[in-house]
Amino acid sequence: MIKIGPASPLYDCFNTIIYGMAHMRGKRSVLVDIGSSGGRELFERLVKSVDAVIWNATDLQVKRMGLDLESLKALNKYAMFCQLDCFGGVRCGPRSDYLGYENNVQATTGIMPRFGGSAETPEEHAHVGTIDVMGGFGAALGVAVALYQKAKTGHAGRAQTSLSALSGVLWIPFCYQYEGRGHFDEPPVSMLRAMMH
Repeated sequence: MIKIGPASPLYDCFNTIIYGMAHMRGKRSVLVDIGSSGGRELFERLVKSVDAVIWNATDLQVKRMGLDLESLKALNKYAMFCQLDCFGGVRCGPRSDYLGYENNVQATTGIMPRFGGSAETPEEHAHVGTIDVMGGFGAALGVAVALYQKAKTGHAGRAQTSLSALSGVLWIPFCYQYEGRGHFDEPPVSMLRAMMH
């Protein structure tokens, strides 16, 4: 696995180094500006040499960087592509091309008030990214299915998931009535209205 990072870090030291010590083990990495001519050339060489490309980017970013279906096939017709983002999905919505992180999704999908916060005092559901972790599992599953499809059919698929789509998994316990289940403790209607505006 080769991780490409930006030449100028986008995050603070805690995210790039501390998390990196746990999550980047066993990976090779390179810092490169893929917008520059030399960086783009390196990026294209790497894309031509791999089985899968996994990128955390919106549809707009994917198209701008030439990783849409047609452009990627021109570079490597056998490469599977997996896209993760914050608000995207199969159906486009008003936030599809918004950048965002776990806390943005928790706030916009109602996870924060559901698990103890309110519109006035938001509270993270869990620290160290519950939905981020589900994003990784969702992407891994998408890659596994696409690689299986490729092995069976020769066709390289495209997988896509988003943090907002995966946030629905946290709502599952509140969606079903079953024997022995306690009272549904729904957030106040006023709180839901406040989150929607």
